[in-house]
Amino acid sequence: EAYLTGRGVAKDPTKAALWITKAAAAGDLTAQIMLSQLYQEGAGVERDTAESARWLEKAAVQGDAESQLRLGSRYLQGDGVAANGVTALRWIEKSARQGGPEAQMRYGAALANGIDGTPRPEDGLAWIVRAADQGYVEALMTMGAVSIQGNFGDPDIVLAYKWFRIAANLGEDRALGIFPELEEQMTPEQIARAQKLVREWTPK
Repeated sequence: EAYLTGRGVAKDPTKAALWITKAAAAGDLTAQIMLSQLYQEGAGVERDTAESARWLEKAAVQGDAESQLRLGSRYLQGDGVAANGVTALRWIEKSARQGGPEAQMRYGAALANGIDGTPRPEDGLAWIVRAADQGYVEALMTMGAVSIQGNFGDPDIVLAYKWFRIAANLGEDRALGIFPELEEQMTPEQIARAQKLVREWTPK
């Protein structure tokens, strides 16, 4: 890594790649992740997306959640591997089950959209809720939109207010102008219920 950053030695990406390759081949997780990135960027090695994906999969097999999520995205996009929705979903699920909200959001969207050929919107929604319950802003915004549009039943302006207000409280600018507009459409009783839901919410 020192040759890669130039910390304490002359910067030499080629030499860095050699040392990182040795560590990666010996099973070092961090080195496998770094080597995958080097091949993806063509830094110190010739750019090779297939080789990048190969090393990323080794890191994913070791259980690294971020690598699992990135590998799932590679299979979804066909980046360095043959596009395969079933395999993409399997890797994204592995990452999501480790608890990361981004992965949970991505897995929920993948289920809802049926990237494996079988849309499961209700299952997908449950995973997006998990991400929202952790305070993941994209999931909060999605749940707000789903609630106001009634994608999974009747529109629920109280729940929509809850999700958008929590997102706003967490500093999301997109939500700041939404919940005041919702208040104009709500009764005082609805506003009180929605605000109670907001007060009771804590990240899980």
